[in-house]
Amino acid sequence: MRHSLRLVFFIFVSMFSLQAHTGSVLHDYAGDGAKLFDSTYKTLDRYKLITREIIYQDEDSNEFTKGYRPVDILDLEVPVRREIFDYSGEATALSVYRNITVALFNDGYSSEFRCEHDACGDVEGWALHLTNLIYGDVEHQYYGVFKKKTSTGKDIYVAAYINEADRQPRMVIDRVGFDHASTTGSIVKGRAELVGLLSDATGLEVAPILFDIASTNPLAGYERSLSDVAGYIKANTDYQYAVVGYADTTGAAAANFNLSQKRAEFIRSLLIVEYGVDPELLQSYGFGERSSGYPGSPVEKAGNNRRVMFYQLTAD
Repeated sequence: MRHSLRLVFFIFVSMFSLQAHTGSVLHDYAGDGAKLFDSTYKTLDRYKLITREIIYQDEDSNEFTKGYRPVDILDLEVPVRREIFDYSGEATALSVYRNITVALFNDGYSSEFRCEHDACGDVEGWALHLTNLIYGDVEHQYYGVFKKKTSTGKDIYVAAYINEADRQPRMVIDRVGFDHASTTGSIVKGRAELVGLLSDATGLEVAPILFDIASTNPLAGYERSLSDVAGYIKANTDYQYAVVGYADTTGAAAANFNLSQKRAEFIRSLLIVEYGVDPELLQSYGFGERSSGYPGSPVEKAGNNRRVMFYQLTAD
């Protein structure tokens, strides 16, 4: 028997980008007083996870050139979410460092490497190898790498660098290892087949998750949607669910199809990794630009078509 779905709630979706709001994927780790300064999500062909301190090499060698370099790195081919937080109030670099360490330990992570102050190396080296948005001095810098295994046995990492200037701490935090091999079940289907699949499906009554142009970064307000979707799925595990991505008509159709898939894959990954949804219950699909049709001005219509939606599939 087909299960009737009624998830009704009111959501105010901010039209500001992720850079402007304080909620984020990693905000629970950031702690009190954190304000999101910047956020990026990308799939890198090669991400260099720094697993030791930064040193300065005085001269060229057969293996390394002169200059700053990490003592050791871990090369990974994985998606990475980077967020940068600024802190106000009574927060210090030390308190931020302690708080995130405790939060990660409580969430099942183990420490792979940690350093403090001058043991981490020169700040200039970190700015060169991590991001030029770093500031501060060696007396206020902290760095840690933490690892956790997912339910599928894959390793995911959190790397956090903290420093402060003029008593304002800043933290750069990377979530590394939204490994599509472990968290993504993207299926490429023809339009007719996908339309047939969704024709008997029940759409979850939740505000669509919207995106910037040519981006897999969701706009502000997505966390509540994901929380309610995850809660519903966990309470109704006898069904399969589809996470479906869409795109607007900006750019080439093939590129938009791939982008719509990546949007769906990323949101599915969040449901699994951040909200604990069973990956066996979720599949992600890309619909490309072919399902546009929202009313409104061309700008409003395009914005509404850059979205991810959720469907409960009919039980077999």
